[in-house]
Amino acid sequence: YIFPGGCLPSLARVTSAMASSSKLCIENVENIGIHYYQTLRLWRKTFLDRQKEIMDLGFDDKFIRTWEYYFDYCAAGFKTLTLG
Repeated sequence: YIFPGGCLPSLARVTSAMASSSKLCIENVENIGIHYYQTLRLWRKTFLDRQKEIMDLGFDDKFIRTWEYYFDYCAAGFKTLTLG
């Protein structure tokens, strides 16, 4: 619902594709997931702080809940290192 058709390949998938299809190589890998956790928490807060404005644009409670779930689900994934 959030990003229809979106693709978020794993690091293993990206490196495999690089090795089989290019001469690209990885010089450095850094896990910045905790920063994305913090970003998602701030996005959620801003989104909910502006909920009335969003609903005034014609969006409904389902839209609000969908995005709130997305922010929470992804933030939890990055905080627990399930994502990132």
